[in-house]
Amino acid sequence: MLVLFALIIPVVFSIAGLVIDIGRALAMKIELNRACMVASEEATKEINMNLAQENGSNIIDEDIGCVIEYYFYENISPSPNYEVSEIDFFISGGNSNPMYLSVSCRASVECIILKIFGIDNIEVSSAGNGRLKGFLK
Repeated sequence: MLVLFALIIPVVFSIAGLVIDIGRALAMKIELNRACMVASEEATKEINMNLAQENGSNIIDEDIGCVIEYYFYENISPSPNYEVSEIDFFISGGNSNPMYLSVSCRASVECIILKIFGIDNIEVSSAGNGRLKGFLK
């Protein structure tokens, strides 16, 4: 019985590590998705449609990146267990008919139990779209 117990313990720790660390990564992905969705929806309210149609996704408003970051970080809870490495945005539809503001992000979630097996971080990415108002002519 002792030998069987000694053989099963590493398997149990491996499964626990997968469940805990991957579960934390999935929870972080959900939180990132929510933050991207809110940031994209709120940032679309800041975009001047006439200026967007003239300039497309290149020069919408110099402050739009700051607006996106503000709403993104307002909707994500701070934690020492993750690090957001990238926030990016893109306006799809082209110069003449901008339709959606897409906000994407990438974060690294620190592992707890999987560090035993040499996995320090799990990379998570997410995206959200906000529909630009008044794009139909």
